[in-house]
Amino acid sequence: MMAKEKPPITVVGDVGGRIAIVVDDIIDDVESFVAAAEILKERGAYKIFVMATHGLLSADAPRLIEESSIDEILVIPAWTLPFPQLSACDRFLTAQTFYLPLSPS
Repeated sequence: MMAKEKPPITVVGDVGGRIAIVVDDIIDDVESFVAAAEILKERGAYKIFVMATHGLLSADAPRLIEESSIDEILVIPAWTLPFPQLSACDRFLTAQTFYLPLSPS
């Protein structure tokens, strides 16, 4: 496998009648997410959510997402918003970063 080359998409287990959640660190070009969503939909997932830390969204990403089987995308803004790409697609949610204490106060 060469740099930037991605392995084939594999679904492990039965997703029929379930919600599928795809998690990654960066959403840049969205072809792999769209392809994964199509496979999950073909296998019977009824909702598909994508979560990522960084939403870069190059080129036609908003349009490709709107035309895909992805129901919603959650990105955690790691730098100053707004990005015009996020507002171009109504399937995007943004989360504010927060601190979750691990021990009681």
